[in-house]
Amino acid sequence: MKRLRIVISVILVFVMVASTFTACSSKKEDDSDTPATNDAATTETTTETAETTETAETAEANPYADKLSFTMSAIDAEKAGLTENGEVAANYQWICDKFNVEFDFWPLTWSDYIDQTRMWINSDSAPDIMMFDVAPVRYSEYLEWVDAGMLRPYDLENYPNLKATYDTMVTGKKFAVDDKLYAWPATMDTDAYKFTSPNGYLYRKDWAKAVGLYHEDNIYTWDEWVTLVETVQKQDPGQNGPGGTIGIITAANWAFPKFITGAISPYLVSFKQGTDGTWSWGPSLPESLEAVKTVKDLYDKGIIWADQPMIQDGDATNNFAAGKLFAYTAYYSTLGQLADLTNRFEEANPDVNSEEFIDLAFVKGPDGKFLTWQANDQWSQTAMNHNLSDEKAARWQSILDFLVSQDGYYFRNFGIQDIDWKYDGDKAVCLWKQDENGNYINPYKYGTWSWTHCAGNSDAFGMSDLSYPEWQRNIYLNAYKLFSDEAQTTLIPVNADFAFFTSEAYATATAGLESEIIDKIAELMTSKDIEGDWTAWVNQKLPEVQAALDELNANVK
Repeated sequence: MKRLRIVISVILVFVMVASTFTACSSKKEDDSDTPATNDAATTETTTETAETTETAETAEANPYADKLSFTMSAIDAEKAGLTENGEVAANYQWICDKFNVEFDFWPLTWSDYIDQTRMWINSDSAPDIMMFDVAPVRYSEYLEWVDAGMLRPYDLENYPNLKATYDTMVTGKKFAVDDKLYAWPATMDTDAYKFTSPNGYLYRKDWAKAVGLYHEDNIYTWDEWVTLVETVQKQDPGQNGPGGTIGIITAANWAFPKFITGAISPYLVSFKQGTDGTWSWGPSLPESLEAVKTVKDLYDKGIIWADQPMIQDGDATNNFAAGKLFAYTAYYSTLGQLADLTNRFEEANPDVNSEEFIDLAFVKGPDGKFLTWQANDQWSQTAMNHNLSDEKAARWQSILDFLVSQDGYYFRNFGIQDIDWKYDGDKAVCLWKQDENGNYINPYKYGTWSWTHCAGNSDAFGMSDLSYPEWQRNIYLNAYKLFSDEAQTTLIPVNADFAFFTSEAYATATAGLESEIIDKIAELMTSKDIEGDWTAWVNQKLPEVQAALDELNANVK
């Protein structure tokens, strides 16, 4: 509502009659005659009172009467709110209409989103709403932004769904500073599975069958797995020719080799707290030496791809789709990862049925159990610019409050209630259309994640997402059950105090340390004395790391 002011001329007072506006309406002048009065003060008081009453009534009837525009950073911004053919998606239009808003999405990519966000904030030119990925290694920088006043805190007390969700968090509470939350942590929905993170190998089970070493349950001991990979390479069921079949690839350099040898030394690139509470640097542990020697042996035998130290995005999926790769590590594995691989595989091999070719293998550690790290109960965060007005901050928090509610959860994953889904008792029933094979068609898969994941992640929902084939859903349902069963799996619990611990000395001693460890291991794949070279490097680094150990031993019990 735009307020009309009484313009008082020195010579004559003209009283204009106000027209009611909305955010989308245009201004109209009322040319009707109005009796003049010499009592300007009375006229102004009467008009102001009428306007105040009208504004209050309108706000009470519709708190979203004024249309607001937001800028918001997003990965895949070019897809946000759209269908695959470029039309505005119905679910995005629905949320914009419900809250009377519009968004201008500022682009981020997976390769630049950290640096781009840092540049925006440091130059005070950030969008209204910002996507963060405050990993523990960047937590101190987040605290600096808070201290510098660059972020506006959330008002949880006035938004019951936000408050109720926040109260259940563990690591999410680390984003509160002096009891004020400066970034909303997007929750994980895998609480029923203890926030476990299944990992294994996406592999060609048809090749495993061809060499006679396939296990129907896809479970292998370490020795069985290594033997299987070697046998596939030697017998060459993919007919790639001598030396043409790649055994194992880890799709990202940061994941090598911990997702191959993680069961041998889960603390290879981190710190470990002993039973007496004392902290040690992971690379200095005896089991880490064994892990490095093991991965070196696999590399020398050609089981690990020769180009692994120089891995590039797409190398794993491209080689898999081309029929050259037997297995690649599936870390923090999700149904979407399998679906993407399947689609890529079927594009390259249009006449195959992927269900007969692809599966997820699980490899036990030396103790006969699986091993995994408990994931954080949140991933990625959304912050408000410190320049955001009260009105816009309230509107954004109202949107987020809806998105984290139960109805909002189903909205994010299914779409519009009673069009895309409906309640049957307390359960949501999908109403999507089906294709000729009975598979449900998700009308929002293309452009929804970019603008809804700010509220929460939906890894568990994927296992009931009917737009994925049943065989794919069953693979991950089994994986989550397997890795959350502590009779079969060693689950390393998350330690929020350690994960988000920071101090000046600790930050200095650990800056870039994990990457340095990973790079050193990759470099040592050409070593002639892996044990000697690794031990020498660890001993050289220990004095530099000691300050971090001192801080942990003094502050994280």
